[in-house]
Amino acid sequence: MVLPRLNEAFAEFASNWAAVCVTSYRDAWTAHLAGEKLKAYFMDQGPTTHPIRQKVHDVSEAEATFDAITYPKGASVLHQLMTYVGEANFAAGLTNYFATHAWGNTTLQDLIDAVAEASGRELDQWRVGWLETAGTDRLTLDHDGDGFVLLAQGPGGQPRPHVLAVGAYKHSGDRLERMALAEVEVAGTRTPLDLPVGADLYLVNDEDLTFASTRPDATTRDAFFRNAARLPTATARGVAVTTAWDMLINGEATAAEVVQCLAGVLAVETSASVIEPCLNLAVEAADLRSPEAERDQLLPTVAATCNLADVSAYRKAALRGFARTATEPHDIVWLQNEAEEDIDLQWRALVRKAQLRSQTTTEAQALLDRDPDPDAWVSRLQVRAATPDAAEKNAVWQTLVTDRAVPLASVQSVATLFWSAGQDDLLRPHTEAYLDLVQTIHRSGTMPASTYTKSLFPVFGIDQTYVKRAEALAAHVVPVVRTNLLDRADRMRRMLASRG
Repeated sequence: MVLPRLNEAFAEFASNWAAVCVTSYRDAWTAHLAGEKLKAYFMDQGPTTHPIRQKVHDVSEAEATFDAITYPKGASVLHQLMTYVGEANFAAGLTNYFATHAWGNTTLQDLIDAVAEASGRELDQWRVGWLETAGTDRLTLDHDGDGFVLLAQGPGGQPRPHVLAVGAYKHSGDRLERMALAEVEVAGTRTPLDLPVGADLYLVNDEDLTFASTRPDATTRDAFFRNAARLPTATARGVAVTTAWDMLINGEATAAEVVQCLAGVLAVETSASVIEPCLNLAVEAADLRSPEAERDQLLPTVAATCNLADVSAYRKAALRGFARTATEPHDIVWLQNEAEEDIDLQWRALVRKAQLRSQTTTEAQALLDRDPDPDAWVSRLQVRAATPDAAEKNAVWQTLVTDRAVPLASVQSVATLFWSAGQDDLLRPHTEAYLDLVQTIHRSGTMPASTYTKSLFPVFGIDQTYVKRAEALAAHVVPVVRTNLLDRADRMRRMLASRG
């Protein structure tokens, strides 16, 4: 059985395309980049990557491929196809496709042929490269004598065909202004660029037109992190953040550099839809990907960035970020005062208070008593999960894992707090219990197996040897467990490398 999987991807693509064209939500593609596309970049560079169109042997294998490659990468690839042939040609091809095949069944080739006919471009090579080949291309800006060249490398060496842009930016006061934009078609490993020398920042994949891992040139690399916040549009800043994050997960940038980049961007960001995704990245870089000796310095940097609370449109997102990064008891008092009757934020404040080793039992019971949510007990459980106490850890594990009493939609939120930073000694006994769990979790069904395998993978209290043990188990579990287990193991290998 062959799964083209462009039906799911097309729905996501079309919603963003329509939002940008006919609604006031003009930053839909920027929000897509800040959220879902970033997840696709990570997965597509890991051990669970797969082509968008692929053969599967059974339903179990098919279930394991409903993921970030199927959805956000697929949507991004369709966006690149529209760029590759031109929006008008793409729309004409779709119009003919729907008219010709109305009320009938089609194949992927029918769609490709319709777009090829409307655009006059041969798309079979495009189809093979983009839909039938796994992995992410790398696009690197480099110098070629007195000019520039774009170096492209595909997963197997030869890159896919791309149409994209590279921008050159110069300081104008305290901002950057685009002085040139080179629009190019990549058809090989080296593409000359018509760009001016001496710019303060060069941005590969400006306008976010393609799906690729990008790198700045070596001479402006350090300035890239410092100047990303000065870029003039949310999309340009989003591309810069994506580049910085990709460098972090691939061991080419430090958590401190990425926090610096994100903090600067957040201080000036105007697009409400990207504020919280960027805050989440900043928290992850500081809390999960930094060396232990630097964590206490980076968390206050992120917390200080949350002065966005003064901007009403961003207030909730900023306060939620502050609740994850506050480092002093007086910060928690301030947050609780700011939260007022926002019960969700009050719970978040208590979670952070527990992580900072302050007593929360009385306050948590009082909040539970006045919380009208029938699932408020889960919020109370989150506070207990975050508490650095062996008895509490054991009790939460019993409820979450042994009894399976937590609603599936809340498993990740409880598990995330269970594996809190700075609690390694308390967590180590449960790391072994996780390896036992993944060997039998498939008996609970596909969704529980996926959720528990992904959400409960240890984040602290482990080392690279543990990661290898988890990977070894992947050969002995069902596909949906294997996919999530390998994905989490890859994530942790990269995190541990970032921590040094």
